[in-house]
Amino acid sequence: MRLLIFEFITGGGLLAEPLPESLRREGEMMRNALLTDLTECSDIEITVMRDPRCAAFVGHPAAQWIMPRSNENTIAFYRRILQNADCVWPIAPESNGALMQLAAIARSAEKHVLLSDAATLAICSSKYATYRALHAFGINAVETFRAGDGIQNRNGRWIVKPDDGAGAQGIGLYGNIHAALQACSASNKDSCVLQPWCDGEALSISLLCAQREARLLSVNRQQVRIENSAVAVTALQVNALPNDAEIFVALGARIAAALPGLCGYIGVDLIRAANDELHVLEINPRLTTSYCALRHALGINVARLVLQLHNDGQLPSVERKKNMPIDLDLAMTYA
Repeated sequence: MRLLIFEFITGGGLLAEPLPESLRREGEMMRNALLTDLTECSDIEITVMRDPRCAAFVGHPAAQWIMPRSNENTIAFYRRILQNADCVWPIAPESNGALMQLAAIARSAEKHVLLSDAATLAICSSKYATYRALHAFGINAVETFRAGDGIQNRNGRWIVKPDDGAGAQGIGLYGNIHAALQACSASNKDSCVLQPWCDGEALSISLLCAQREARLLSVNRQQVRIENSAVAVTALQVNALPNDAEIFVALGARIAAALPGLCGYIGVDLIRAANDELHVLEINPRLTTSYCALRHALGINVARLVLQLHNDGQLPSVERKKNMPIDLDLAMTYA
């Protein structure tokens, strides 16, 4: 099988823009972790798209690294390299429809895509659509509104964020609903959403999903910093809490049932309130930063499991060889 790896940041997604160091570092971390796992997978020819401003990874010596031609834009570059692939693994933010677009281009070229189906990607790429889908299924999710939804009389602090944002990108915290609505209007009220601030512990769960089922891989703790109303995630402890805790296992199972098109590695951001109630914030239908530490935390090869489930359509069992927390210290961007 000829597999194309396109990590958006390091692979040419920002060819026409400056490449922030924090984005480059995180992109390389996820790309390199994936390539490390793929060294243990046989009968695969790996091609990796590479922005010339980013270094190649020597940990997979057999991988072929391809750079864009002079004046070639991102999509033209992607389409060119895609021609010689059987299968593609995109790692991209939901922002501006990037992840959906890469998947759609590959599927229109009749390539296999190691992601969830198109309808599920569309839901997960919108905070508003995700909330509505989860709420309709009876899953406790943080209320999510658009500016015109009649919320002028709600008290407390409010979060404003891009509807298709990734991680902590573009998130602001405001002291009341009126300030939040003003901020939303000043940015672009048609592309932002508002959520009431939810007190509690910032967590995420890493799942393996297929056919309406989920395997809980890890429960991760996020360190959140608020500065001048901006919200950022600055550190992550992967496998911080027991990965057999029934409350998290049950949540993963309900999410997989609510969104049956989820397939492969899935990250879910959530808040655990003081009464242990879980509130889902968003679903990331792609590799997240937590993936980078799963090999060391659990002793498992998640890439191999993803390839296996895409090959046979069944959710494989997960046999953990280790069980330890791993700290990642970084300013995350599309975690």
